[in-house]
Amino acid sequence: MDEHTIETTLEAARRLTARGEHLGAYDLIETALGEVDTGDMSDRIRHLRALVLARAGSDHGAADALTSSGLEARIDELPADLAEDVLALRARLSKDRAFRTGDREALSAAARAYEAAADRVDRPYTTVNAATLWALAGERGRSERLARRARTLVDRTDDETYWSAAIRAEAALVLGDLGAAATALSEAGRRAGGDRAARASTTRQLRRLCDARDVDPAILTSITNPAVLHFTGHMALPGGRLDPSNLEAVGTAVSSWVESNQVSGAWGSLACGGDLIITEALLDRGVGLHIVLPFSVDEFVDVSVRPGGEQWVERFHRCLASAESVMICCDSPFLGDDDLFTYASRVAMGEARRRSVELDADAVQLAIWDGRGGGDAGTGWDVAAWRSSGGTTVVIPPDPDNTEDAEGAHVRDIANAGRDATAFDTASDVARREVMAVLFGDLQGVSRLHDDQYEPFVIDVLGHLGSILDRHDDAIVRRNSWGDAVFIAFRDAPVAARVALELQEAIGALDLDSKGLPEDFLLRLAAHAGPVWVMADPIRGDVGLFGRELTRAARIEPRTPPGEVYATRQFAALVALEGDGDILTEYVGHLTTAREFETVPMFVLKRASG
Repeated sequence: MDEHTIETTLEAARRLTARGEHLGAYDLIETALGEVDTGDMSDRIRHLRALVLARAGSDHGAADALTSSGLEARIDELPADLAEDVLALRARLSKDRAFRTGDREALSAAARAYEAAADRVDRPYTTVNAATLWALAGERGRSERLARRARTLVDRTDDETYWSAAIRAEAALVLGDLGAAATALSEAGRRAGGDRAARASTTRQLRRLCDARDVDPAILTSITNPAVLHFTGHMALPGGRLDPSNLEAVGTAVSSWVESNQVSGAWGSLACGGDLIITEALLDRGVGLHIVLPFSVDEFVDVSVRPGGEQWVERFHRCLASAESVMICCDSPFLGDDDLFTYASRVAMGEARRRSVELDADAVQLAIWDGRGGGDAGTGWDVAAWRSSGGTTVVIPPDPDNTEDAEGAHVRDIANAGRDATAFDTASDVARREVMAVLFGDLQGVSRLHDDQYEPFVIDVLGHLGSILDRHDDAIVRRNSWGDAVFIAFRDAPVAARVALELQEAIGALDLDSKGLPEDFLLRLAAHAGPVWVMADPIRGDVGLFGRELTRAARIEPRTPPGEVYATRQFAALVALEGDGDILTEYVGHLTTAREFETVPMFVLKRASG
């Protein structure tokens, strides 16, 4: 890869991260990094790699990437702008931790980091950040002094970028000059263009400043990112809930809504009818489209597109080719299992919710829906699941002559139907598939044990882990261990995530040396969510769990660093949708799992308060 190609790749990564596509940006940066060793371009790539991880919410990964880059040790050798960016990134990681914990001392530590950077490079960005952090830490005089200094520094430049306007706005807010803040924010909004990551970075911080200064956050409207969208709709079938005779009127209503509302990106499926009508309207407006399908493209077309007529198949393939990303949730056949549709919907909703957090934007659902429930899958189910997670749904009725307020229609809370934590049905001899969250674990170091160590290992280590599982027994479908391996299945992904972190923390807290066990005894855990076969196990004489998704999860565990919990994209999406914000899923890049099973995006689980 020549220098021009590397620069082109780097610029493509910058565009992706500006739009909030941090996962794609990270993968491009990894490619570029493998082609260049030293020099200014290498330094900027290494900084961008760490910055993208930070923007994706992976502050642990960003910290490791920044440390391994070696840039901080050469700070005096770097160009002034890059030196400030490097120092600011280290301070930002401290700030992100402070924002999660809300601890006053942590805010002060972050403020000191920014102020030290500002003193070293004497530039406006680090200076205004120090001002805001000191304001949030309650040091008003210090914060206002730094805000005035930031104003002076930015006024000395001829910079007309988004950041110069944003710095002026932030300094004015610290100083209580709301008129100047509003003017600068309007200018920042005009300059920001499509840089959603920059907008999100600013609004996330200034919302806190507005709260501390008792300022109406509506002042930030001009720089706030547009909403992230999840979309769903009835299939267009003769005699169905979206009759083909109403397609033109429904399409007009959808286009009108899309033209009146800016959207940062959209997630959903591509069934004939409602899905494709919404998708085409979004593509006409240039909205980034992310398609989530429950199973293979060909089978999805046969099941969910072609029944509406061949004209829908052509429209499907045109939209699919225009999508920015396509995710196949399960690479096994449909087998008439409607749970796969709800599984894919949950993943799509979770992906939208996770992106909205990254962009500091609202998440909205757009549904072509008649206001009625519809069993265990379909548009009514999607609306109920979205609303159960606290989301807002915009409803477009499929029948223009029926103007009944579908927004207010009653839909039972079916978001958790079929996956509540009930007792495992050991009496059933009917084979079926259920969507479950599973953990595979391995205790590193067990193979080194001798017989005199097994009693404390079983009693003190496995016993301690078992006591944690006992506390969550009502949520566990199946648990098992064999030697150094652990397997646990749940119906609830957020509960599985919490249990996984509790197990890791329990191992870390054990005094292994006093029990005659290796001190480097560590647990690897892999988490995945997908359809699992429940059927009689002829070897065990009991009901067991089987299937390709268990193989998928098992192949992740050997590639997981000891002491960590790695999770698939599906698992991370369900945690984002159905959790309460206590668990973070940080992107770590693409991972090739054991035995070359597949190469897929991977996330690491962390506590939000950690």
